[in-house]
Amino acid sequence: MEIDETNLCEKGHIANSVHTKLADEEFEEYEEVDALKSEEECAAKSKEEGDDIKCRFCWTNEATEENPLIKACLCQGSVAYIHFMCLRNWLEVKRQTKISSNFSSYYWRTFECEICKKALPLQIKI
Repeated sequence: MEIDETNLCEKGHIANSVHTKLADEEFEEYEEVDALKSEEECAAKSKEEGDDIKCRFCWTNEATEENPLIKACLCQGSVAYIHFMCLRNWLEVKRQTKISSNFSSYYWRTFECEICKKALPLQIKI
C-alpha cells in the first residue's frame, strides 16, 4: 500500500499519528464552562441562585480574569465552583509521576470530579 505523502501532516497533540488529509485531524475539543471573572459577577450570580458562590477548595469568592471561578463539572450549590488555580493545584496533587533516564510519564488514576464523577475537561475555554 502506498501513501501519497503530499497531503500528510503532523500537528497538535497527535504528533505521532499520520493523517492523510488536513481535514482528518481532529484537535481536542474545548469545553466551554461557566466562569465568574470578578467579585461583582460572583455577587450577581449568588443573588440569582440564592446561594453564596465560593470556591469549593479555598472557600473564598474572589475572582479575577487570571483566576476565575469556574464550573467544570455537574455539581450544584456550594460545591459548584472552583478557582482555576485551585483546580490546577488539586490536579497536581492527584498526578502520578514516573521518571526514568529518558522520559517522564504523568498520569491520573481518574480524571474526574470526585463528587459528581463527570470527566474533567482536558481543555477549558472561558
